Amino acid sequence: VSASGLPTDRFLFAGFPPQKDSGRRKFLEDLATERATILLHEAPNRLAELLKDISEIFGEHRRVVIGRELTKIHEEIIRGTAGELASRYSSENPAGEIVLAIEGDREQKPEPTQDILDAEIRRAMREEGLSLRDASERLSRKYGLPRKRIYRRALELAGQVSPETPAEPS
Repeated sequence: VSASGLPTDRFLFAGFPPQKDSGRRKFLEDLATERATILLHEAPNRLAELLKDISEIFGEHRRVVIGRELTKIHEEIIRGTAGELASRYSSENPAGEIVLAIEGDREQKPEPTQDILDAEIRRAMREEGLSLRDASERLSRKYGLPRKRIYRRALELAGQVSPETPAEPS
């Protein structure tokens, strides 16, 4: 953490991400709004896919630091944005032990207008093929809104509930 140059006041060691694409993406989506610096281990042969997913889920401008072979003679620390490092490692395979430090979420998320939220729900469900539940979870994390609210709106857009139907009690 100290060598990363990222904030050290709070950090979260999250271990190894799942190896399968869907599990890794869900793992990262759950961490996307974490405000603490996030630490991960990863195998060198899976680094490129992990960085690509970090860039897509956290945003390409999120700062990432890769520590390779830390505390050894060939120690290397590489700093950059998620997008820069994803691009670099798409064609480069590092060797050795890999530790990633990912900057915590520092953005204040503005609440989207209803039109923007509706468009995002439709895109997630139609273009990306996400279920109502998955689309609701993703947008809830993205905007910091209650999942139930987004899920209900997704049901309305899918024609499964009318806007006049009273909401379930919390």
